[in-house]
Amino acid sequence: MTNKEIIFRLYRTIKPYQTKLIIAMISMIFVAAFTGAQAYLVKDLLDKIFMEKNLFFLKLLPIIVILVFFLKGVTYYIYTFLLEQVGQSVIRDFRQDIFDHIHKQSLSFFSSMPTGTLMSRIISDVTLMQQAVSNALVGVVRDFFQVLILLGVVFYMNWKLAMFSFIVLPVAAYPIVKFGRIFRRLSTSTQEEVANVSNILHETITGNRIVKAFCKEQYEGKRFWDQVETLFSITIKDAKYRCMQHPLMEFIGGIAIALIIWFGGHEVISGHSTPGTFFAFLTALIAAYEPVKGVTRINSTIQQGLAAATRVFDLLDMEPEIQDKPDAKELSPLTPLLNFVPFLLVTMAKIRHFQILTLPYRLARLWPL
Repeated sequence: MTNKEIIFRLYRTIKPYQTKLIIAMISMIFVAAFTGAQAYLVKDLLDKIFMEKNLFFLKLLPIIVILVFFLKGVTYYIYTFLLEQVGQSVIRDFRQDIFDHIHKQSLSFFSSMPTGTLMSRIISDVTLMQQAVSNALVGVVRDFFQVLILLGVVFYMNWKLAMFSFIVLPVAAYPIVKFGRIFRRLSTSTQEEVANVSNILHETITGNRIVKAFCKEQYEGKRFWDQVETLFSITIKDAKYRCMQHPLMEFIGGIAIALIIWFGGHEVISGHSTPGTFFAFLTALIAAYEPVKGVTRINSTIQQGLAAATRVFDLLDMEPEIQDKPDAKELSPLTPLLNFVPFLLVTMAKIRHFQILTLPYRLARLWPL
């Protein structure tokens, strides 16, 4: 399943909540605009107050700064709360859909599909999908608007210095793409091993009588340790690449800032630019680079969510082997007496099943070796 197909199916899931998402999107744009305003205020702060010693700006700028920070905080709260609400709604809907779908399957489905795997799909995979939808993917959209507005501020102040951003951004994008492929592969392996851990836990806990009857505690402990050790190795490999991303992006950003200081310093010394313009430009560029680094932090989350979505959709796409005919008639409700019959049969089956499972243990007690 391609990323395009996954995103399209995710969109159909979150479509009922598109009004809240649109409001959150508008709030993101305002947050990005106020971030750009903060960077631009640095220019007037240095030039008008510290260089020209203008008393009018000294009285006006603090009020503007308070207003900008207040409005940014309000819009930030609106979009973060709405995204959290949408994300939790998606979790609820997916879990209910999976639960309903697996109970439409035939008995052979439950024989071939381990219980721990199904539990992992409903609990772990759906949670990863929610993080990718409400935090990661939407965070990319938010960061996109922020970078766009800040680069507009940068070009408005000094287009020559702004050209450096076109050198930095492609270089910074390469590690994002490279690490993204690695995270996607490791995430798939991680969730498969988590499902295997859940399977062993379910087997040993629900079958604890059999484990004790055949004295297999040490064997099951070794089997569980081997599975946990496999999961640990994959998790450590994932952590190694995640921890490598940040310092690499910091180093690329450091090279860009050094070039800007060198070129911008020449512009100020030669009189082609003011100190306020240069520092406002530097502030805006650093603020624009932060979202780019943020993409590297959430890149792992996005890849984990896409891998989890693939497994969830594969499960939802399984057609039940036994289905009603198109013209099937609905049976009338059973009488209270007949309703009791299935309960009685299930209870008797459980008792007989338990007796069969404990038969070797009982025989061993009657005829010890």
